[in-house]
Amino acid sequence: MNTHDLPEGIEVDIRHKDGVARQSFTEYGRSIHFAHGTKYWISITNKRKEHAAFDLYIDGRKANLTTTLLYHGRHPGPDGDIKSRPRIIKGFELTRDSVELAGDKFATVGTIELFIANRPGSDASAATDNRIGTIKFDFFATRYARRQPGRTQQLAAPNNAPNPMQHNARTGVLSTGSGSVEPKRGEHRQGEKSGHRPVADHAKPLDPPSHEITIREVAEKYPLLPAAPSAAPLPPAELRYDTDGGLYTRAEFIEEYDGAAEWNAAVRTRPIGV
Repeated sequence: MNTHDLPEGIEVDIRHKDGVARQSFTEYGRSIHFAHGTKYWISITNKRKEHAAFDLYIDGRKANLTTTLLYHGRHPGPDGDIKSRPRIIKGFELTRDSVELAGDKFATVGTIELFIANRPGSDASAATDNRIGTIKFDFFATRYARRQPGRTQQLAAPNNAPNPMQHNARTGVLSTGSGSVEPKRGEHRQGEKSGHRPVADHAKPLDPPSHEITIREVAEKYPLLPAAPSAAPLPPAELRYDTDGGLYTRAEFIEEYDGAAEWNAAVRTRPIGV
């Protein structure tokens, strides 16, 4: 099975504080390069005309408590491309409490363990575990289910994550884990089909159904992909915090909410507890 390509219209970037991670193609396929101890996050965007969904595994550990939805872009831009706000994944979901509200809204609160790439302390006497150092996505189509205002969910991750210390990792890879826990909260609104909500259809994987990225420690022996040509620098756009704790531009707010009311109400400093 080809795990190097992505389904058409799905884009994945691995980012850290200095921007998009350096990439190359090694004997492990698509690879990103980090120094030991690098905190990172995953940006995944759906530019298809339909919703999609994905499960995420890192080192064989499931990162999302339930299959995550990728909403399609709402509006084509001047160049004809579908504009879509990326889904940002910053850590392993540990807990999530959610409630389905009236008006096609969801509110969630939970905790995550941040993604930090570390050198694994492997046991050379153990069998090699190819899951260590691997970010794996499984992609699915979606279907619609009837909304249930007032429905609640309380979820917690099982304590069965593979321990990289008990395995033999491949040469040069980094495992992921931090033990650093942060709160996460948000409110989401999807109103394109009132009374119904999109859910993952696990019977309908996308093509290709999976994509894998290997996290490798920084090394000079692999040629890195060339950087995009730089244009004249633009003045930085103003950013404001949304309810998911992320910073977004005014244009991104308008794309998400079909208006500027949420932008006008948003704050420029990080809200307490977000």
